[in-house]
Amino acid sequence: MQNIFFDIPAGAYSRSPELQSWVQQGFAATGSLRRRGYDRVRLQGENPVDLYNLMENVTFQESIHWILREEGKYYRQLLEPGDYVVFRQQAQRRIEKLEPQLRMVIRQDIENLMQRADCFNVGGYLRFSAQKLKQTMRRQMAEEYNRLEEELEQEEFLELLRFFVSVQPSLLDEAHLNIHAGGFTLTDEWGNDLKQIYLDSLTEEDITGVSDNDLIMSILITLLPRRIYLQIEPQTGSREFLFLLQQVFGDQLIWQKNEI
Repeated sequence: MQNIFFDIPAGAYSRSPELQSWVQQGFAATGSLRRRGYDRVRLQGENPVDLYNLMENVTFQESIHWILREEGKYYRQLLEPGDYVVFRQQAQRRIEKLEPQLRMVIRQDIENLMQRADCFNVGGYLRFSAQKLKQTMRRQMAEEYNRLEEELEQEEFLELLRFFVSVQPSLLDEAHLNIHAGGFTLTDEWGNDLKQIYLDSLTEEDITGVSDNDLIMSILITLLPRRIYLQIEPQTGSREFLFLLQQVFGDQLIWQKNEI
């Protein structure tokens, strides 16, 4: 019968139904609250693999709880309260998607440490060791923060565009936008080429590096047609750009089926 002293952060026992089940079945026993916020659980088992499985499961769950709490202090200062809640939820989902890889790291560390000890301190492991584990989880949180920042910046940009569209007068009753494999055409109700007229007003330096999507948006924002009739050939048009058009122009954008 192997005995392992498993030190867990205070509160971890209530977060682990599996550990509670071990205690109820007599394969583990809890001690009194230890100093510095740790509880000690004595694990017993004939098969070390079963003990390591339990320790791995509890440590994995506690690692997520720990990283969100510790790193969250930093991100909480950068985000508004509502945005922080969204960030924390999404960051947790990102980390949980890496569960197999994270568990492998934890398991290797546990097995290495238990070769020379009969005690494993989860909090100490997460705070002072587990470098590879922490690095991976921190990277996921940083990537999620960057993604959210881009999303918030995009929303601010959309708000500015929507405000501009709402307060500026329309210079054109209607425009006809056709996005096709070769690019796009943009005309008024009389067939005038709005794209060419707009390009003629620019210098060569202004045109350099401008994408079709940026050009379309610039023309439409400049003229602000009351109605924009949109046709798209199959397999063309960026979903993100089409969503942007819809978000900015709303009911002004009228989708039409391509007649080809």
